[in-house]
Amino acid sequence: MWLAELDRAIGAALTSFQAVLALWQSNTGGSTDLGARVMQTFQEQRVAVAQVSNRSHIPPLAEEALGKVDAALDRLAGELIPFSQGDALDHDRERLLFRAERELTAARSELLLAAARASGAHARG
Repeated sequence: MWLAELDRAIGAALTSFQAVLALWQSNTGGSTDLGARVMQTFQEQRVAVAQVSNRSHIPPLAEEALGKVDAALDRLAGELIPFSQGDALDHDRERLLFRAERELTAARSELLLAAARASGAHARG
């Protein structure tokens, strides 16, 4: 149960990040009402991931992967600060955002695999 809830929270954070990026790519800055709302949604989804992971019993095999998920979300949040300040999206920042998005996706996959391994180990033990 914890894994499905955590995976949904990570997916929602990823989706809300993509909404922020889409607005930024369309030259709609974070200083607009819509920009502020999508940025707030991303931040709320980051909090949701933290809340699920803090109250769940995370198997030791999955803790490292969860740390990578948290780090990737933090990196995305850091890279989105200029959006909130109304800055234009440049090519270098866009590349950094895509890299951070890939890191989050990879960490999510690693978390799912680690949890599956932990579940298999628990079933055998």
